[in-house]
Amino acid sequence: MVKVGEYDLPDDLYYHSDHAWARVESDGTVTVGMNDFYQKSAGDTTYIDLPFEGDEVEQGETCGKIQSAKWVGKFVSPVSGEIIAVNEELEDDCTL
Repeated sequence: MVKVGEYDLPDDLYYHSDHAWARVESDGTVTVGMNDFYQKSAGDTTYIDLPFEGDEVEQGETCGKIQSAKWVGKFVSPVSGEIIAVNEELEDDCTL
């Protein structure tokens, strides 16, 4: 793990310039998320709009929206591909 200031950057992730990350799982699927800088800058997240299973996403394109007390922002996909699963817990608790 690399620590830059107050931000944690796990070294098993691939980082996109729009503050998204991607991790290749052992089965070849890819898990994506927001990096620590994005999460801490956004503050408390109040709403997340996620893509649906079966949606196609393109690297560098917006595939979701994130709203916090501070602002509304976009989530940019760090990879291209088909969404095969979505963390549905985020719909009920977007602070995860």
